[in-house]
Amino acid sequence: MERMVQKTKRNIQMDIVKGLAIALVVIGHTRKPGWNFIYLFHMAVFFIASGYFYNLKNSSSITDVITFAQKKIRALWLPWFLGSSILILLNNVFMKINVYTNNDEIFNYVKEQYASLHSYSNITEIITEIGKAAVFSGGTQLGGTFWFFKALFITSIMFCLTDWIITLICENQKWHIVFQGMMSVLFLLIGYLLSEKNIAAFGIARSLSMYWLCYFGYLFKITLKERLDEKKVYVIAVISLLVLIAMNKIGSINLDRNEYYNPLFFICVSISGWFFLYGISAFLNDSKLPRTLKNVGGGIAYMGQHSLAIMIGHFLAFKLVNCIGVLIAGLPMCCIAAFPVLFDDHAWWIIYTIVGIVIPLCVAEVWSKFKTRIKE
Repeated sequence: MERMVQKTKRNIQMDIVKGLAIALVVIGHTRKPGWNFIYLFHMAVFFIASGYFYNLKNSSSITDVITFAQKKIRALWLPWFLGSSILILLNNVFMKINVYTNNDEIFNYVKEQYASLHSYSNITEIITEIGKAAVFSGGTQLGGTFWFFKALFITSIMFCLTDWIITLICENQKWHIVFQGMMSVLFLLIGYLLSEKNIAAFGIARSLSMYWLCYFGYLFKITLKERLDEKKVYVIAVISLLVLIAMNKIGSINLDRNEYYNPLFFICVSISGWFFLYGISAFLNDSKLPRTLKNVGGGIAYMGQHSLAIMIGHFLAFKLVNCIGVLIAGLPMCCIAAFPVLFDDHAWWIIYTIVGIVIPLCVAEVWSKFKTRIKE
């Protein structure tokens, strides 16, 4: 079978897609009115992007599959484990500075859905939780987005293994794609049935539901991307937005819990969300744009290049906004522990969004320079 070799040159348009998606993740967590609309597609886009960048060379042989798995361990398991472990180790520190609280007074000032109590951890509990993190289990409140690492890890490995098996059976390129599509549909149906029965199966049910997203991303790259000229992309983006607006009145999506209205609804909103963001990225990546808009596109692309840092750090960055809000409103310090936000009205969502993006980017930049200095 002919194998496609991925170019090493950075794909700025895809960076913009991921930048837009991670911005929507942060906005969605601010509980801004309309966040249900964002939840229809914002996480699905990352899985589609993963499929877009998948290289069939990763599944040419079992050796390639193992190499691919090793890369995913470094790219996904390691951030999960290190991030979770750090948050677990800092639990008692967070308790002392009101990032977490055991003060039930918080319920008198904070909306019930944003208030929760925590407790100090002893050494046994800390070791146990870190052990769970090592096997993709457990979790922390501030690591609420870490499910993404586990889900993408399992889904990617499943996709690679399945592709390798299909390669052994079928060498014809067209039939190879057809078989992958059939497996995507089968896995989606199984994932949906498991969802209906509330069976998580260590997150495998969720990954079965998401498998088709990776397939669509790869299919888009090899069959649709080159056929879409600028005008078609913009028209499809507008239509996709209208579809999303209509679908928002019908059902909802929660990929973390593997919950969606039905498979067709899931497919519709995910593909629409992808084309919507892809259309915006095509516009912002246009070389004919004025410099101001080019800079906007460049900034969003930079966010996309550091989307994992934002994914990991924005909840903790929100605590800084909570702290400022507590001081301004004269609330008890325990209110800093409100999660994910303390305020969900007026323009607070803008402040949360800016801080939730800028702080992780600054940390990522400092860390990058630190690694460079160490290597030197």
